[in-house]
Amino acid sequence: MSNQRTRALASVWSRVSAHAARKGLTLGIVFALSVFGCAKEESGLVESYLSGTVELKDANIDSPDNSGFQVLVLAPQDGRVDTVASAITNDAGDFSATVRAREEGIYPIVVRRSGGVLKQGQLVVSQGDSAVLALTLPATNKPMIIRSPENGAWMAYQNAKATYNRSITDLVSSGRATGDAIQTTILQSAGMMWDMSSIYPNTIGADLAAVESLMMLGSLETTKTDSIVVSRTRTLSPTNPGYVDAGRVAWRSTARTSGLDDAVELLEVMREAVEGSRKKAALQSEIVLAYQDSLQYDNARDASNRILAAYNDTEWGKWAESAIYELDNLRPGQRAPRIDATSRDGRRVQLSRIETPWVVVEFYEPRNQVYQRELQTRSDFLASESGATVTFVSVSLESDEDINEAFLERGLEGIHIVARDGFSDELSKRFNVKVLPKRFLIKDGVIVGKYSGQALADLIADIVNVPS
Repeated sequence: MSNQRTRALASVWSRVSAHAARKGLTLGIVFALSVFGCAKEESGLVESYLSGTVELKDANIDSPDNSGFQVLVLAPQDGRVDTVASAITNDAGDFSATVRAREEGIYPIVVRRSGGVLKQGQLVVSQGDSAVLALTLPATNKPMIIRSPENGAWMAYQNAKATYNRSITDLVSSGRATGDAIQTTILQSAGMMWDMSSIYPNTIGADLAAVESLMMLGSLETTKTDSIVVSRTRTLSPTNPGYVDAGRVAWRSTARTSGLDDAVELLEVMREAVEGSRKKAALQSEIVLAYQDSLQYDNARDASNRILAAYNDTEWGKWAESAIYELDNLRPGQRAPRIDATSRDGRRVQLSRIETPWVVVEFYEPRNQVYQRELQTRSDFLASESGATVTFVSVSLESDEDINEAFLERGLEGIHIVARDGFSDELSKRFNVKVLPKRFLIKDGVIVGKYSGQALADLIADIVNVPS
């Protein structure tokens, strides 16, 4: 395994995407589903039961008052926070409540009194589950312990991720992060997560652990692990809350082992098996990406039009319109969109006037954490021999000039433009900017590559590996 691959394998998973599923390995909440619900598109409400005791332990008080603690289960929804369960403790600190949520999933639980939050945690809400909370205050830094079959599985899943993260961190900090060592750790942790389904059957925690196991195996990109990913994905229930994420990993493994046609067939089978329009549209969007990655642009456009026809008035319809625009205007090999703007220092900026062989047009916001994490890599590259052949045209979508000025005081190299209307700015729309950071690698006015999110290392590798 190369040094570059080893560094990639040791990086932190910051978000779920096809690219991140291949490159990053330290585990967070990695699924596209919301942590506040698994997006099961069913009618009616999911009901579970929560009871327990909240006790105050104070050495200075013989009989502390355990009444009046409020236990809330919350559900962020459309920019507001809904309460899906609420209970008040009695004199003994006991409480009980029925949780009624729109969908199964992981919800925030808060204990408070007199307006002050005393402890926060996570509660698995699953149909028919009965959970018990035993909390002693003042609270420690330890996680809130909630006992039930579902919450036990969730805790085991969280512990497995924490163990894996510690193992990777120890390897990196001790200088033992070789390709073989990381691969061994991944295989061990992936096996442990997959086996959770036999220990905690039919639980959300085990379901998510199984899909996370597939993501870990898929990141290795070997023939053996790809074959395991494909075979195991075929055994997953379509009701698994991470089913779409499994599809995202499995089609790439399939494409590597047996080709594009089999990858598309797998996605089509999964699309027909799953219930709910959002999940069907998500899997159809992966078909678009599969064709696009294989440079079959006509098929990608047809697959996008299928989404547009079925989900025209939804977010997926907007996604399809965006995908079609990219296919028609922003493919590698096409002329880059026109740039005719004024930089922050008053210069006219046009791609045709930039003299370096390579141009990187990047869109960002100063407070974007991904962009900030990549700044040192950006600086080191521009100081290198290869970096001397590149000009960065950096377009900030931040309208506040004070924020832009403070950010650029650090001496960020390149040509700087401000798109004051953000994502609605004409320049942003011309480059179809939907996520940040987004970068385009351009040579002689022609798009060579596109990179979304945490992908600066890939862009640099493309510059270094392609003759100038």
